[in-house]
Amino acid sequence: MRVSVKSSAGRTRRAVGVGISALALGALLVGCGEVQEAQQELSNAIDQGRERLEHGQQHIDRATTCAEALGIVGFFESVGNAVSNPEETAQQARERAEELATLAAETTDEDVANALREMSDSAANLAENGVGSDTVETVENQVQVLRDACL
Repeated sequence: MRVSVKSSAGRTRRAVGVGISALALGALLVGCGEVQEAQQELSNAIDQGRERLEHGQQHIDRATTCAEALGIVGFFESVGNAVSNPEETAQQARERAEELATLAAETTDEDVANALREMSDSAANLAENGVGSDTVETVENQVQVLRDACL
């Protein structure tokens, strides 16, 4: 009989052990679900942070491009005045056209890129056709379009 009692006690201990193990496993699984949920929330927060950073970087790139472009087009604001050296003005307009085209190719902002390309075309036209009332008016209009795109 003693064997029977020991076996019964052993079985009871095993049953208790299995029960405790099952409870621990259940608690562990609940904990794992919470950990997975926390990991997902952290992953979402990181993704949102990256998006905000990229958006901020785009604004910085746009501002930098616009500052450079507006510095370049400052030359055109005085083109309508008396020109003492038309060849020099044409050469400067060609150089500015190239600089604007380069900026247009480098920027990711489509509105600014389009305004830069149009301004570059107007500058190239000015270099080719010289300073006349129609070319000056076109250039002045394009400068304003560029300014508007940069705002």
